[in-house]
Amino acid sequence: MCSKAFISKKNVVALTDHGTVEKRFGSREAMVSELEVYRKLEKSNLRRPTVLGSSDGKVWFTFERGVLFTDLLNSATQELTAWRLLVRWLRDFYEETGLVQKDPNLRNFLYNAENNEVIGIDFEDCKEGRPLEMIGRLLAYIQLMDDWAPQRRECITNCVMRAACHDFLLCQDELNKSVRNEMKDISRQRNGKQFSAMILAGGKSRRMGVDKAFLELNGKTLIEHQKEKLQHLGITDILISGSAEGMIPDEKPGCGPLGGIATCLRKARHDRCLIIPVDVPLITEEILQELIDKHRETPFKITLVAHQGGFEQLIAVYDRDCAAAIERLLECGVNKVQIAAETVGYGVLNCSGNEDQFINCNTPEAFHKALNVLPQEDYVGLQ
Repeated sequence: MCSKAFISKKNVVALTDHGTVEKRFGSREAMVSELEVYRKLEKSNLRRPTVLGSSDGKVWFTFERGVLFTDLLNSATQELTAWRLLVRWLRDFYEETGLVQKDPNLRNFLYNAENNEVIGIDFEDCKEGRPLEMIGRLLAYIQLMDDWAPQRRECITNCVMRAACHDFLLCQDELNKSVRNEMKDISRQRNGKQFSAMILAGGKSRRMGVDKAFLELNGKTLIEHQKEKLQHLGITDILISGSAEGMIPDEKPGCGPLGGIATCLRKARHDRCLIIPVDVPLITEEILQELIDKHRETPFKITLVAHQGGFEQLIAVYDRDCAAAIERLLECGVNKVQIAAETVGYGVLNCSGNEDQFINCNTPEAFHKALNVLPQEDYVGLQ
């Protein structure tokens, strides 16, 4: 019988009454993958639990004593030996198996202070790869843990980086670049859990002459390109406001973009919603990520992008509960986005970068201007 259990996203790990650890895998593939790593480590002295047996999607391991590295970060001690040993453990693991930890989460390692040793406890996400990416992701996890004291986090970061450059013979500049990339990737994954998004694709496109949402860029419509950016940010709940087939029509028609915003906010699954118009095809994922990060920091329910002294009112993040206030304004005949933002209260992300990314393709001339920014052969659909 199991006396304690921990349920992760994939598995159930339990401490049994017999003092062993039972791991029930979410899939047979995950179990086979982990046991294959243990097979590679059969003759190794690298510290890890011992496999005691397996049956019906479950594996039993010896119980190992130690403190998770997530808890070690919150410790008052400034002893850095554990972190240097963690890097050494990862190096030895790579040398003996040829594998890297795909997701070197700090919960996957124990530190036993009594024996001064690191113990790896999770191997199902191992793969062939570069140590640079593995260490970069490890450092990214450390950097993104905001609840840890900044000085403590910085001290540990420097320790791990020095040890990694020494043990893995890594270049510090390349490692710094890897950390930045991994931080972006982790943030994108987290965005998907916290943010919905909407693409504003309504309007009559009178000045364009054709439905601008379906203009094509490199074989994909503008709406497909905007959706792809949001997916790259890790967002899966994507709503498309408009009247075409498959889109979400306004519950209160004739109110402009604000009507679409109110309708989609009501249908969003998450408490915060990133908004982009379909006709700003050059807006970058980097700006959208900065906007998301800014909204996390601000106390306001709306965050707008500003550049060149003005606002991009339709590139924004809204809290979902703004819908009620917006609907009250619409009932009063107010359909100006700026008035809604002023009524609710808003923060601002000031952008001073390349202005081309804010080109609004609502006329043929503006669209052709956007075409000239990137190689002409990348664009088709409007001649």
